[in-house]
Amino acid sequence: MLRVDSFDFGLSVNSAAGGIAVASVMSVEADLANGKVVHGTVAYGAGFPYAAWWIGYPPGISATLVFRGAAGNVVKEIAEPFPAANALKHLPPLPPDSLVVPADCTGLQSDKLPTQQVRAQQVMDGIKVWTYVRFVYWANAVVPTLCELTGITGATANYVGAYTLPAGQSARTVFVLYPTSSLSGVAAPGVTAVTAVLADGREYTGTLVHGKGFSYPVWLVSYPLKDPATLIFRDAAGKEVGVLHEPANP
Repeated sequence: MLRVDSFDFGLSVNSAAGGIAVASVMSVEADLANGKVVHGTVAYGAGFPYAAWWIGYPPGISATLVFRGAAGNVVKEIAEPFPAANALKHLPPLPPDSLVVPADCTGLQSDKLPTQQVRAQQVMDGIKVWTYVRFVYWANAVVPTLCELTGITGATANYVGAYTLPAGQSARTVFVLYPTSSLSGVAAPGVTAVTAVLADGREYTGTLVHGKGFSYPVWLVSYPLKDPATLIFRDAAGKEVGVLHEPANP
């Protein structure tokens, strides 16, 4: 009898799974709902009765894990569905007391430049969710770090990146927040609004996050990431001050 045991574990921007399988399993792949295939790893060790396997793929999408034997024949399939939006509508958003600081945002921090933490509400397929924006100045760091925790209970992801804006640039994208179908980035101090405009004319209004110690506001905007979008940034007078073109991201 074939045995394949699995468990799920989280990575910074990936969905991941792993487990053990009998020696007849030679490979594992994730067949994603968008038609793409991601290949995983199967490893063996002397004295171990089973093989170890693991695989990572973008979160927020359903997948079927396919295990194959030496001849390439399928010996086992495991469905890894991503909950549909209507199945999540009655779940609470990620509560404040569940905040887990990303590993890259812990450690020695300057006492004179403390961490700032705020949260920004977004909408994912009609579900209100929270993204926690954490701004950290490291001791002896050249640039500060932007850390974000986003998603809903049971489907969260951490993002960590440099909190910088090149000279002369009005805005830049930093993160694609898959669990909330959102983009996030930084903008020039004078930017007060961000809107995502799709090719069919649909518009999605975003959020600007400000906090004590923030050199630049952090922007977030939720829209169907499978569609390309034009992000328009405006100042307090409503004047367009910047545009970003984001490709489709299934």
